[in-house]
Amino acid sequence: MGECGPGYSRVQERQTFYRECYVKISGDVVVGIDGSGSSRKAAQFAVDNFAQDAPIDLVTVIKTERPAGDYEHNLPGTFSTVGTPEEREKGEAAIERVMSKLDIPDGASVKSRVLFGDPAEELDRCGMDAGLLVIGHHGSDQPVAGRIGTVSRGLPGHALCPVLIHRPVDDSEDSEDGRDERPVIVGMDTSEYSAVAALDAAEFAQWAGVPLQVVVATGTLENSDRANSQVDFDLTWLRSEFRDLKASAKFVESSNPVEALAEASADAQLLCIGKRGVNLFHGMAVQLGRAAAGLVTEARSSLLLSTFRDDPRLASRRIIN
Repeated sequence: MGECGPGYSRVQERQTFYRECYVKISGDVVVGIDGSGSSRKAAQFAVDNFAQDAPIDLVTVIKTERPAGDYEHNLPGTFSTVGTPEEREKGEAAIERVMSKLDIPDGASVKSRVLFGDPAEELDRCGMDAGLLVIGHHGSDQPVAGRIGTVSRGLPGHALCPVLIHRPVDDSEDSEDGRDERPVIVGMDTSEYSAVAALDAAEFAQWAGVPLQVVVATGTLENSDRANSQVDFDLTWLRSEFRDLKASAKFVESSNPVEALAEASADAQLLCIGKRGVNLFHGMAVQLGRAAAGLVTEARSSLLLSTFRDDPRLASRRIIN
């Protein structure tokens, strides 16, 4: 590595190395903005963790009902994608409220736009070209802390890109999250979905400088010895891919993986889990598995749903016979 200037900390040096050596986000990081404190904190989280790799795109969607008569049969549930000047002004004001409170580092690219239509559908459309979609865990119409919003609940199962539902440490409006020392956790099995999630979890943990914990619900396993061996293989694999990663395993005696992972997430800053992706299903709509769908509402930390991709690092993962 090159020489570092005065005051350049070892943490900065390590983070620079990771940014240079590991996979970058392939596309903009789209953040859904609705003017709520939850979406503002989601935007700050995106800036803090991903702005070094990709542009941050703040998107607010104004819900616009389609006027009667636009279609011959006036289909129910359809929305206009054209808004009035007053509606656009409302959306721009929502973004401005968020932008005015963001701490944006020098060199970061943060842009914004206002769209019209159904919020879930429009954000889903944005996700087609995005590298990551970030949303708050509840919106301005659902102010109760801990309650998942309607967009947050439905969007992860449709978006083709990875989706991160951000849950802040402190949900109060004026609070600011400091450095989070809690670990990153990932639910793993023998599937390649979970292996991709483990790569994303390890990358985030290494970037954040926190441990990674692999969580396994033993009650769902037919052969515990085989599971133990597979976890050992996976830990060895992850440590070989990520220098200095502190990784461990936690076995939970539970036959309910959603319950086990949700409980483990109470002491974590981020839970990662894999979901099926367009690359594997040749263009079919992405659908969440049962565990991922349950954790959208049950996770007690931020939740990253990693879409399957053909990551070259999967080739070195050993699967027990």
